[in-house]
Amino acid sequence: MRFLHVLTTLSDSAAARLCDIDWEREAAFVLADDAPPERAEIRGVARIYVDAVTESAEFAVLVEHAWTGLGLGALLMTQLIRECRRRGLRELWGYVLVENHRMLELCEELGFARSLVPGDAATVKVALAL
Repeated sequence: MRFLHVLTTLSDSAAARLCDIDWEREAAFVLADDAPPERAEIRGVARIYVDAVTESAEFAVLVEHAWTGLGLGALLMTQLIRECRRRGLRELWGYVLVENHRMLELCEELGFARSLVPGDAATVKVALAL
């Protein structure tokens, strides 16, 4: 479930799908600010969607724009990599917009390989052998 664009609305069923985690096939991690729990707001989210057949997982990471550049993306990606290794997966992969320089740099630092997406010059596939 990837968006690669801004969503202005989210249906109730889509929101429920994002909140109802099937831990056999996916995982989700959130980062909240340090406000008291009743007022804390989520500032970043990372998810994996596991394909048991290929023993791989697709990832998605989102950090609130005002909170970028603080290492939150790296923290979330590190957690996803750790979770994939814990599950014994062989590969973690995802699609990144070519304009998302920070994410592409982070993926490079973490050892991800890049490949072109046929028919989509705006998107790069990144993959990490685990």
